[in-house]
Amino acid sequence: MKSMTGFGREAVDTPAGQIVVELRTVNHRGLDIKLRSRDIDGATENALLAAVRVALKRGSVSVNVELAPTKTAAFDMGWYQDLARSVTALGASLGIATTPDLATIAVFASNHREGQERGASPRGRLSWELLGAVVDRALTLLNESRSREGASLQTDIRQRLRHLAAIAEELAERTGGSAERASARLHLRVGALLHDAAVDPQRLAQEVAFLADRADVTEELVRLRAHLQHFANLVDGTSPEAAAGVGRRMDFWLQEIGREFNTLASKSQDADLSVLVVEAKAELEKIREQAQNIE
Repeated sequence: MKSMTGFGREAVDTPAGQIVVELRTVNHRGLDIKLRSRDIDGATENALLAAVRVALKRGSVSVNVELAPTKTAAFDMGWYQDLARSVTALGASLGIATTPDLATIAVFASNHREGQERGASPRGRLSWELLGAVVDRALTLLNESRSREGASLQTDIRQRLRHLAAIAEELAERTGGSAERASARLHLRVGALLHDAAVDPQRLAQEVAFLADRADVTEELVRLRAHLQHFANLVDGTSPEAAAGVGRRMDFWLQEIGREFNTLASKSQDADLSVLVVEAKAELEKIREQAQNIE
């Protein structure tokens, strides 16, 4: 189980400078990737986005790629001397006789230097050959971060799920024979109301049985147990549905579990049972909040 919140950063020194890849993820219904970089071309961008889509299923992903100078990068005096001569020659060709100063050289170096010999692709942009390994490492660190938080979420959800299962069993115990008790109560109440009226005993028995059946919660409890077990399998990763990402499936099964508790609440005529259902729904909402952050 992985959280959709995470962070991964990798920095590698190269002759071209320091390559820094930073990844941040937060909740999102799908996979939304936002890339920010001035140092990669279209082909490299496509390869990077493909790598992110393979590694992540859901989440809003912010990707920042930067090529920064490093103190360890070699200073190529000859290259700058050649650049100065080129700038002087450019001025002469334009009829501008001038000797470029360091500020001018720095501007030309920043905007016009080609870095193939330093490991960068043309126009000073990073090639995927250089960037790919750094991106893979940053994605690994990101997923490790998401897995650590996911493990914490899994522990919390398991504990709350056990509480829900205990509530379900207590409901089952307290509602045992509820149909019979409801039937007895209805007989007494109807008999008190109609003791002087002529009523067909068979028709009365049918109506009482129908009303008692409506108060029976056996089917709801059976479905509730099944839904809770299915949800537990999702949390543990033993359900076949987990392969497609548990976050979306959890949302569906939480709705089904909530539906059964709502039905139990509507059928319950016992104040103590209603309190249990309210407690269960509060716990269910806490699980829902946690599940919103699961990939």
